[in-house]
Amino acid sequence: MRNGLVGSVAALVAGAGMAVAQSGPNLEPGYWQGAPAVSAVPSPAAPMPGGLTAQATPLTTTGGQATPKTTGSAPGEFPVVGEPLWVPEDEFKKGDTPFDETENHYGPGPTPYRLWADAEYLLFWVKPGLPPPPLVTTGPASSLGILGQPGTNVLFSNELDYDEHSGGRVTIGYWLDKGGQVGVEAVGFLLENKAIHRDAASDATGLPLLARPAVNAVTGQEGVTLISFPGAFTGDVGVSSTSQVYGAEANFIGSLCRGSCWCADMVIGFRYVGLSESLGVVSDTVVGPTGLIGFNGAPAPVGSTVTITDRFETRNDFYGGQVGGRTLFHWNKFFASLQGKLAVGNTHEVVNTQGSTVLTGAGVSGSLPGGLLAVASNSGLRSRDEFTFIPEAAAKVGYNITDCISVFVGYTFLYWYDVARPSEQIDRVVNPGFVPSNLTFGSVTGPIRPIGEVNKTDFWMQGISFGVEVRY
Repeated sequence: MRNGLVGSVAALVAGAGMAVAQSGPNLEPGYWQGAPAVSAVPSPAAPMPGGLTAQATPLTTTGGQATPKTTGSAPGEFPVVGEPLWVPEDEFKKGDTPFDETENHYGPGPTPYRLWADAEYLLFWVKPGLPPPPLVTTGPASSLGILGQPGTNVLFSNELDYDEHSGGRVTIGYWLDKGGQVGVEAVGFLLENKAIHRDAASDATGLPLLARPAVNAVTGQEGVTLISFPGAFTGDVGVSSTSQVYGAEANFIGSLCRGSCWCADMVIGFRYVGLSESLGVVSDTVVGPTGLIGFNGAPAPVGSTVTITDRFETRNDFYGGQVGGRTLFHWNKFFASLQGKLAVGNTHEVVNTQGSTVLTGAGVSGSLPGGLLAVASNSGLRSRDEFTFIPEAAAKVGYNITDCISVFVGYTFLYWYDVARPSEQIDRVVNPGFVPSNLTFGSVTGPIRPIGEVNKTDFWMQGISFGVEVRY
């Protein structure tokens, strides 16, 4: 009977302990931030007959329903927005993550945060401009610098290579829902306005010979306008070119799929890319005692300077829609991403051609529109619109320094199918009647040349970037 009484008391204590475990008022908050679940503190385990101990199961209460508590995300489950990016070591349990439990666990994609911003330094290279037509020549006095004559050489005949461009790119994004399924992102970049300048000059005797070549539209023969010539002219010439690329885009980001260490998103949006370039030639010719060069159909006075300027400017503005996708992989604190986009739309191409001839000297001065290659027949603004496309590919690898800060290095390649560039806009066939420095200026006979057209080519840029991302 004594044994029966002890057994009854033990059963009563165990029953009371289970009641406390189900309805006890002492609650602790769930581990994950923003989690609605709370867990009840279980009562101490009660002894069971035969020396066994009852194991109390931790419970969570959600909407009045009790469910077993888990630490962090279930295996393979992607954490939701608002959860910390990593789980402390003491919270790790076998099977919680695919990573080693001694490492911090970073979320596989962008959903552990709501807002992100990237700042990047760009070091890019652009496609060199095609070699311009012969702009400056030199040679022995007997050649007069005319193309095709013995000893004539072309100066500045290389392609317009702008070398590397420094620049910057900024990205700002925001997930519209807590699940990180739909977001918006804005991107803008700017490369520096890179310039090339080449020049040549004669000495006080007029050596070396310098000339600006062109084809005479009336005779069909090669001819020149002399810049320097021994005993007749002294002078100098400069050729300069500039190039700058910039752009912006606004996109919707949509989640395609999520994994414990990777994610894939699609990109749909609008893109703008701009390319501004120029090519100019400026020559100064000082008239010597035996020199003969015209201004407004009359010889320029001895000792005066005739400055001839030709300038070709182009601008390309692309507007279009784009689609693409990107994939992000995480391994502990390291990550890598791949991205591809294709924009299709319209490129508005503008060519601005301007020339001038200026006379300066003691008691004389004057200015006339028109140079040598940019004259009345081809000067002014011309434009056209072309349907074209721009694909872009990018990759980057990085490291999560903290929960909210990452650093990365990336590579980008962009191709532009249809653009106008300055060196393709030059027509070397010129009617002397349009040239203010020619003695026949003002009496135009024969072909109306040069022709003003918008000629097209393609363009690409590529380079590396170094950036930092901040997440919140």
